[in-house]
Parts: sequence; structure tokens; C-alpha cells
Amino acid sequence: MRWLRGVKDERKVFLILKDFYDFHVIRKRKNPYYSDLRGDHTISIRIQELIFNLDRFIYSRDVDSEELCMGLIKEELNNITDDKNYRSGHNHGLMMDIALLKFYLRFNSSFTNIDLPNIINRAWSTLNEMFNKDGYTREHSISYQVYNCAICCDLIEVMSLLDNDQNSDFRKFCGKIVEATKNIIKFSTRKNGEIFAIGDSHRHLDSKDILKIENLSNKLNISNSSLEELNYNKTLSDINSEYLLESSCGFTVYNNIKEEIHLFFTCGMYSGNHKQNDELSFCLDLNGDPVIEDPGFAGYASWDKLVSFNSEARHSTFSLAGHSWNSPQYSASPVSRIVSTNNTGEVLCVTGEHKRIAGHTLRRRISINKNNNIINILDSVIEENSRFAGLTEHRFVLHPEAEWSALANGGLIAIHGNPLVELKILSESPYKWDAETIDYVSRDRKSILSTTMVVCRVEHTLQSCRTDALFCMDLRPKLVKTDYQ
Repeated sequence: MRWLRGVKDERKVFLILKDFYDFHVIRKRKNPYYSDLRGDHTISIRIQELIFNLDRFIYSRDVDSEELCMGLIKEELNNITDDKNYRSGHNHGLMMDIALLKFYLRFNSSFTNIDLPNIINRAWSTLNEMFNKDGYTREHSISYQVYNCAICCDLIEVMSLLDNDQNSDFRKFCGKIVEATKNIIKFSTRKNGEIFAIGDSHRHLDSKDILKIENLSNKLNISNSSLEELNYNKTLSDINSEYLLESSCGFTVYNNIKEEIHLFFTCGMYSGNHKQNDELSFCLDLNGDPVIEDPGFAGYASWDKLVSFNSEARHSTFSLAGHSWNSPQYSASPVSRIVSTNNTGEVLCVTGEHKRIAGHTLRRRISINKNNNIINILDSVIEENSRFAGLTEHRFVLHPEAEWSALANGGLIAIHGNPLVELKILSESPYKWDAETIDYVSRDRKSILSTTMVVCRVEHTLQSCRTDALFCMDLRPKLVKTDYQ
């Protein structure tokens, strides 16, 4: 119904709403997006749009249209107050609470079945399930950190109109959420203006959401930089320093301004919402250019493509051939976690591990030597009962503009970008490099391009000395392009 705001002809609006009323209320044609759980967020949107149209008809003294709107609003009130349509701990649930609070403010005592204290308590509970104590979303997505923070802005706006003892608690917690969101934006913004597409994230953030967050930040007097200043070139390019963000939501971001190394490493499981199978995956920018990438989020693609983008087989991580990962879901015991992050004067080292494959623990340690510009990636398989035997598959998704080539011995490849990067494996076990063409979501969200994913398959036997593989990335190689095939 949002598009009806742009329709100036009120008679046309009336006829559309009447047709909607006849379809859903009179004839009761089944539509899961009208009165069932699948339509929870659409119910929230519709009830607010109906209030907008009601006020428009009241202003123009159109009694018939006013009565029609009130009839629809009463039906929507039944939908929105039905407990089976509420998702606790979900942004759709919080949207419902906001819609009900707005409804209460508009009609006050006209409807007696609105339990205001219960709505406020439920919203508080859902807010604490959506975000951790530090203000980070549990949805494992930068885009949804921003989107959910913008919903919090709507909540604070409507709560400020209510005389309620919990207002200060809401404002304090939402202040943490705003601060965490601004941190994520700052650390995940790349030199090309995009963000790292971790989880169900787009490469570009919604400007309307950013504006909401900035406005609330000003109201709450949060002393962080303004979001307009969180542009890479303004805040970072002139600083001879390094930045490290160790979040409590499953990722570590390192940005060395002097050496122009920007690393995003992720390993976490705090909900199944907007979660992809990207544990131990990383993105890497060098000299401001993306080199190792995430294929992105295909929100407008077919279901098959969406499943493909979510798969561990489409991320810069490693897995065991023939072993599928279990479904993403939160567990009280850590299934996926960043074990440690250590940053000394010479070396940054971050380690993560997960147990998404039954009976196995997969661990990755990435270390950056700041003196010689070497990145080591150590992938290990830890068996619970016996030694692992089989193939490990180590994937590196390249940016669409990056090319690659290999030396004749197959032990080392070159990624041709700015700069040239050597990637070699140091392993006593047999291995083989391959390349696959995979889908890649562009910045505009709708265009699906193609890119290259290089895969190193390492064969481990029960007689192998080690069940790990060490990859070395030389960011300042001595060889030149002509040395490669």
C-alpha cells in the first residue's frame, strides 16, 4: 500500500482499498501475506499506510472512504494482535511493536484491546534478542546491522511520544546500537566506497537508513564521527596508522593505512537469520583494490541462486570434500567463533574455528607480517576420534577484475591486480589447483556478474605427517608477470 501515497486521485485510492477489502475481508480469499506469519512485516506496513489514508480522507471529509479505512484498520488490528504472527527476537516482531505503538498514539483509548505495557515489554525483549549487549546485530550481516539500527530509530521516535518509565533504558541501549553500527560502517567501508558483503549484505548501504541513524546519533549526543565523515578517504587515507576492530559478533577487521592492507575475517554463529556458510572466510583489499572477495547477496535472484550464494562452496574458506555443513542455527555452546586476535608491533594474528561438520573442527589462522608484507593462512582439521583422511578444499574468490595465472609446477599462482600477489601452498601432501567461474553480485544488487574462484585441493592420508595446509601470500613479490604461464 505504500505506493498509494503517491496517488493524488482519492477516488482511485478508495476503489483500490475497496477491492482489497472485498478480496480479503468479504470473500476471505486465502493470502498468507495478509493474515499469516509470512505477512508479519506487511501487516505492520499496511496498518501505518491505512492510518495515513484515513487521515487523508478525514481531511477531505470523505465519510465513505473514512468508514472503509476504519473497517480495514480493525481487520488489520486483529492480524497484528494475533500472537501467532509475532516473531520474538526478529526485526519483523519489532516492526509490529512499532506499528502498534503508533496505532495506540493515533487512537489512544478508542481500542481497548491494546495492552500498552505488554507491547513495550515485548519490544524490549525482542530488542535484546536482536542485538548483543555491545549493540551488534546477531544476524551476521552489515546491511542488516544498518537496517535493524534504522528500525531502532523508529522505535525511539515513537517511544519519545509516550510517557513511560522505560524510555531511558531504550535510549541507552539504542545508543549502544547506533555506536556499534557506526563502528561497523567505519571499519567495513572500502576505499572504493563499497562495504564488505559479509552475510546477506549488499555492497552499498541505504542512504535513508544512514540518515535516520545520523539523526538519532545527534539526538543522543553520541560522540562518534558523523556518518558523512565515515568515508574512507576522509577519515583514513591521511593517517599513518592501523585500525583493528574485534567485534563481539563474529568478525575481525584490520586496516593498515600505511601498507594499504584491509582484511575482513569472519567466523560466528549467533542466529540463522541472514547467515551464510561463510565461517573462516575472509576478504582482502590491497592498495585500495579488492583482491579476495565475497560473492555477495542475491536478494533478487532465484531460490537456486540464493542457495548457491549462501553455500560454503562459494566463499573464501575451506571445507572437507563430500561433507556438507549442518544448518545454521544458534547454540548456547559456540559452534563457530573467533578464538583469538593478537596484534603486536610486527604481526597481526587472528584465529577462528567452527564445528559445522559433525565430528570435525575446522580452524583457520591468518597472520600478517607487517615488516615483510607476508600473509600466512594455516588451515587445520581437528578430529575428535581419529586422524582425518580425505580431500580438503581451500577456496579463494577473486574480484571480477583480478586475473590469475600459475607456475608450471602448480605450487604457486599469481593474482594480477594492484599489486601483483603470489599465493603458494606449503604442504607435504599432494595438491592441485583448479579454477571455477562463479556468480558475483554487483554493487547495484540486481546485476549478477561472473568471477573466478581458485581452489586448491589437498589430499590427506592416515600416513600424512600433518592434517593442515599452509598458504603464503606475498604482497611484494620479486617476480613479474612474465615469469608466469
